[in-house]
Parts: sequence; C-alpha cells; structure tokens
Amino acid sequence: MNGTFWQKPKLCSINFIKSNFHVTYTSHEQFICGPTCIETCNYKPRICTANCRFGCFCKHRYVRKSNAIGSPCILKRQCSNKKTSSKCGENQVYDQCGSACPRSCKDLFYPQKPKFCTLQCVAGCFCEEGLYRTENGACVQPKECCQGQCEEYTNCGTACPETCDYTPGACTKQCVAGCFCMPTYIRFVFGRMCLGAHQEYQICGSACPLTCADVRHARYFKPCTYQCIPGCFCKRGYTRRSHLRSQCIPDWRC
Repeated sequence: MNGTFWQKPKLCSINFIKSNFHVTYTSHEQFICGPTCIETCNYKPRICTANCRFGCFCKHRYVRKSNAIGSPCILKRQCSNKKTSSKCGENQVYDQCGSACPRSCKDLFYPQKPKFCTLQCVAGCFCEEGLYRTENGACVQPKECCQGQCEEYTNCGTACPETCDYTPGACTKQCVAGCFCMPTYIRFVFGRMCLGAHQEYQICGSACPLTCADVRHARYFKPCTYQCIPGCFCKRGYTRRSHLRSQCIPDWRC
C-alpha cells in the first residue's frame, strides 16, 4: 500500500504537542489512549466509561492540578486540600464527587427500611472515612451513634434483630455492623401497633400480600418483587378481603 506509516509517539514531544494541540509541554506527560475521566487534585472519578481516547495524560503517580485547560501534572502528594478542606467542619473532608446519600448514624439503626440512592456525584463536605454524621451534623465514631438505653455498637450483629412484636423465623447468616440491644434485651419499637383486627406488624412482610382474589384464583401466577416490606399484615389464616387496606378475614370466608 502506497503512503507512509505513522507511529504514535510514546511521549508527548514538544514538536508533536505544538503542531497538533498548541499547548505547553510538560515532562510529566505521556501520549497514550487514556480514560475519558481525568483525575485531578480535587476530583477522583469513581465510575467512568470503559472507552479511551488518545492524548497527553499524566504519568503514573501524577495528576492534573485542576481541571483547567493547560493545568500541569503534579505528584499526588503535592496536592493541597487546604483551600477546600478549611471550609469543612471537624473530622470532615471536601469531596468533588461525594455520595448523594452520605453515611449517617441512621444507617446503623436496626431494623430499618431499604435505602435507595441515586448514582451521582455530589460536591460538598463529608465525614472522614469510617465516621458517621449525627443529626446535629457532627462526624463521630460508629459507637458514638449508639446512644439508646441498653444499646451498644457491634461489628457483627444479626441482619434480623428481634423486637417485642417480631421474632425472626429464618435469617441470612451474615455480620451486620450497627447499633443493637445488649444481651438479654430486645428492641421495643414505638408506633408499630396495628389497629386492625387480626393484624400484626412484620419487619419483613411481603411486597404483594394476598387478597381474597388471590385465594380464589390460586392457580394463576402472581408476579412480585423479592424484598422485605415492614408494616401491618394479616395474621396466619387470615387474608385481606379486597385490597391492601381492607379488613383481614378468615381464609375460608373468601
């Protein structure tokens, strides 16, 4: 084939940069197919697309000082966080890409409802690694979150804690870190009284509780999500008459 072969330079040479990109050359760059999400002193990408693009990127152990055009590559240890961290409170750090649902003491209280969070970057002040935010905004050690009576912090608690109105029949075998009752104590949860007849509160109820229609047409498959839903449910042997808020009646009356 006629023509000349062009071999991409392994380093960002001065002539190559000037003729193609018209930017200043630094000795801590190299020409590679690098990521589309560039790390800087105040931003470290946590998720990024898998594709790459050719260009001048900082060498190993170097990052861009900022996201400004022409920002130099410097060693990571040379990055100064004084400008941003000084705006944050005690035991906090500034993060350009923090979580939309930062850690809080509420994450350590069990039992609890499922927690949903959006996958996005949120800039701001966050608790240092291993610390949790209290209701008054302070960042504390996990054990300081457990201030309830006869309550303590443990690294290996049960995923299905017993309460006054709930005794787990089966539970996953795993360690859950959080605030749990001390030995010989169980948790009394306020506001979990079911006023309807033949009802009981369940920590892990069905997302699709049965109604009489399901009992009458048991041969039909009813799709449902596999998850725990806390709330008031009919006791064993009883079923909702027509909808999820209707009264619980004996199965045989359906």
